[in-house]
Amino acid sequence: TLKNCAIDTGAFMIKFNNWLTSPTRKPGSEMAVHHGCRLFRRLPGVRFEGRIHEQNLRSLMELGYKYIPLEGVEIDHFGYSGEIMTLRNKHERFITMLKREVEECPYSEFQNFQLFNLGNAYFTFGDMENAAKYLAKAAENPDVAEEYTVTTFVELATAYHRLSRSKEGLEVCMKADELGMNQAGIEFARGYCYLHLSRYKESEAAFQSALLYGRDNTRLYANTGDSGVGTYKARYGLGLALVGLEKYAEAAAACEQAITEQPGLAEARYLLSVCYTRLKRFTEAKQTLETVLLQKPNMVEARRELGAMLLHMKDFSSALRHLQMAAENEPSNYDVLTQLANCCEILGLLETAKEVYRRLRKIRPESAEICVNLGRVLATLGADAEAIDCFSEAINVNPEYSNAYFNAGDLLYKLGFYDRAAETFMSGLEVEPSYAPGFFMLGNCYVQTRAYDAAIMSFKQALIENPNYREALSNLELAEELAAKVEASVLR
Repeated sequence: TLKNCAIDTGAFMIKFNNWLTSPTRKPGSEMAVHHGCRLFRRLPGVRFEGRIHEQNLRSLMELGYKYIPLEGVEIDHFGYSGEIMTLRNKHERFITMLKREVEECPYSEFQNFQLFNLGNAYFTFGDMENAAKYLAKAAENPDVAEEYTVTTFVELATAYHRLSRSKEGLEVCMKADELGMNQAGIEFARGYCYLHLSRYKESEAAFQSALLYGRDNTRLYANTGDSGVGTYKARYGLGLALVGLEKYAEAAAACEQAITEQPGLAEARYLLSVCYTRLKRFTEAKQTLETVLLQKPNMVEARRELGAMLLHMKDFSSALRHLQMAAENEPSNYDVLTQLANCCEILGLLETAKEVYRRLRKIRPESAEICVNLGRVLATLGADAEAIDCFSEAINVNPEYSNAYFNAGDLLYKLGFYDRAAETFMSGLEVEPSYAPGFFMLGNCYVQTRAYDAAIMSFKQALIENPNYREALSNLELAEELAAKVEASVLR
């Protein structure tokens, strides 16, 4: 049926299948759908107009022809995939030509179309400032009968959202509503604008509308643009909104559906792992994160979360590998480094733990906790003087941090400085007067200095704070025996 026909292989295809942009996407899973008059008989007088995205409809109509939709024809066009555009340096060439086309376009009827093309080129290139500039001009006098008008409004609202100008993005969506452009892409863009503004309930409604429009194929241009905005991408957006509303079970269901429709959507899988974690389904969260990293090994947040998950599940050896990789990706991430240091301590990798804690001190020199943790590792390594310095620094940084006193007291006790240890424990108990182990260690100091009555009082107080403290009970009995012996010797 296409014999004696010419085919225009420009950007607007009956179906624009850009599946090469993802190695996990299968042929036939279209990224964008456009309609246009692209098949025509070879006729004298038919010509293309313009430097880029050339138009042939005007010359056909001048010859008296009309056009009608032709269903059932699909053209796969790979020339606009991200890889090919970058490889061929197409973006810059497009933009240069389109700027000239906008400046020199001889037909006012095509001016909006060329403004759209220029804005779209910037949008595809990731330059949202210029995308918004030219798309806004294209949206000033829109013709809703033109298919590209829908994409103009979708991309303009999205560009505003990505520029953190989501309120302006919502205004664009409202204007589209007034023009009667009820379409999945508009609702999708609206949903992300609401997300950015933390208006999660309205975002949920917008993504639900996008899914509803995605199932409706009866309206004009219903399928125009990115087909994912009415299917799996909208489900992922819905999942984000539901997480914002703390509806984790519903969010998980939305993510699971998105993954069913598009298994390669690693972002939806990551969000699903977050939902599983919130629902305390840790094994499923771990498995999901592992799958995410198989799909997208460089997803930093997934690597970080998997390391933390494995640490929580006490799989320390596995956690170590992921936390080390996460620390390489985020060398200044306080939480990642803290988890890494903790994991190294548990595994007995004290030299590594020491170096990580020193990195943490540079990041947060005001943290008494990091000073104490470093001091504890140094003490275990036998660097007692350095450890004492760390504990002293922690007390200077935060005199209300009781852990600094108790760790310092433990080390002083180990070194045999019982009087200084007792003073340090008492200072810690002034900050945290209900800490049973503090009274226990204070009692031990008094036993070592033969102040048995004071030791008895300390052990009794430890038992008041924790009646099940067996060690305190045992040492109380010992102190009472020693005190009785001293009293008996005095009486003799």
